[in-house]
Amino acid sequence: MEDEHRYVEHRHPEPGILPENQIKDYLYDLTKHRNRIYSQHGEEGSMRRLLGILGIDTGWCCEFGSDNGVWFSNTYHLIEKGWKGVYIEKCSIAYKELQETQKKHPDSLIIFNEAVHFLPEKGVLLDDILARTPIPKDFDILSIDVDGPDYQIWESLVNYRPKIVLIEASGLDGWHIHREDAKRNDPDLTSSFAPLKVLGESKGYKLITLMGNVWFLAEEYIVDTEGTK
Repeated sequence: MEDEHRYVEHRHPEPGILPENQIKDYLYDLTKHRNRIYSQHGEEGSMRRLLGILGIDTGWCCEFGSDNGVWFSNTYHLIEKGWKGVYIEKCSIAYKELQETQKKHPDSLIIFNEAVHFLPEKGVLLDDILARTPIPKDFDILSIDVDGPDYQIWESLVNYRPKIVLIEASGLDGWHIHREDAKRNDPDLTSSFAPLKVLGESKGYKLITLMGNVWFLAEEYIVDTEGTK
């Protein structure tokens, strides 16, 4: 019940204004294309630019925690354009609203009321949830935002290799990796930028952009801005 009360108390904040030091391109010039529709930091415009560079017109995405599937979503604008997606939300209040969103896209959205976790006793492995769906092993976009074990959830994903990964960092300073017994205001309740960068590199991904979320691209899909590998 604690999560339900926190959800009701804190849901739907206003979009934040990112400090300049949290907006940076490492590979492609994506941040200047930011254009907010549903996301928190204008990820839609940057994603359209990246997909254009990669030559991807349609595909599959997975996003969690998804809230109602629309608010602060990094991928819902793609669902509206005919993409297919797997949305996962553990909060029962938000999931009821996610069900209403899914009714608008019954042929596109697959939804689950599950807690994604890296410890089986605390939730369900992302590999196991995705295995219940027809999503390809090399699906296009994974967006992780659970305000907790984001690092470990991506680390534990072994059966799927998404092309693009967006994952929320708690901040730019220090070396903080989520600790299970961390309290709400502890710096290691979530994970910071530096260990996420190292994790991405260890999994064969290249850091491409920072804009609230840390963006990674699987190395085998890196092309120049003309679409040439």
